[in-house]
Amino acid sequence: MKAKDIVEKEQIRFRFAAALDIALSESNIPSVRQLSINAKMEPAHLQRIYNGEVDLSLVSIISIIEGLEISNSQFFQYFDIISEKDILNFRKKLERQKRKSLK
Repeated sequence: MKAKDIVEKEQIRFRFAAALDIALSESNIPSVRQLSINAKMEPAHLQRIYNGEVDLSLVSIISIIEGLEISNSQFFQYFDIISEKDILNFRKKLERQKRKSLK
């Protein structure tokens, strides 16, 4: 079995990030910064995860899910429903946020 190629890995990272965005929006947690506190993670690292920039370890995934205060299966229900269109829309959302922060 060959390892995932770069494009496949990027899709997985963005699929996870899009699922994280949905889970966060449906939670009572107001921001990625607050989630980083709940998950006991560095805010900058969690922001890179949210932006789809880094591969995750199992420990990071579990920490994030625990920080969201949901079950693993509930989070992966979000992950399972993410489509290519959802990923594209999430990437557009990140671009808008980036442009807005540069102003």
